[in-house]
Formats: sequence, C-alpha cells, structure tokens
Amino acid sequence: MTYELKTRGSDRRFKIIDRGRLTALDDPEVKALASRYGKAEDLLREDWIPAIPGINVKGDFQKDYGSNPLGYVLREAEEIKKGNYPYLF
Repeated sequence: MTYELKTRGSDRRFKIIDRGRLTALDDPEVKALASRYGKAEDLLREDWIPAIPGINVKGDFQKDYGSNPLGYVLREAEEIKKGNYPYLF
C-alpha cells in the first residue's frame, strides 16, 4: 500500500507510506536520532509484517481475510505465541 498527501494550495506531495513501508523510517534525520540509541538499522527495522492472504501469503483475500480480518489476525497472533511463524493457515 502507498499513502500520499498533497499540500493544500500547491502541487507538492509527500509519501507517508511507500509500498507498505513508513517513509519516516528512511529519513536521514530519523536515522541519525536512532543511532544515538544503538544501530539505526536494527532499531528502525520492521519486527512484524502481518500475513494477508492473497497479498503476501497464500490464500484468498476475501474468503480467508476480508470477511473477518480480526479473526485472522487473532489466529495469527496465537500461532506466533506458539512459535509457528512464519506459517500458513
């Protein structure tokens, strides 16, 4: 997913999310600040990328996820707790 904002009264656009990645995490100033507390790459990396059927794991988006996203996420969380990650339902 990509999310972009347009500044009022101008044609200037800002990508907030670029193909699922929060763009602020790649900003040099954010990286510099993070490096004060450890290795910036480690501190700013994504710890968890949710599995979404039909998008980044096998399955049918509407049947397996779209009809009950919360149920799918809760099942995923239970599998993670059991140590079964990555997995496919």
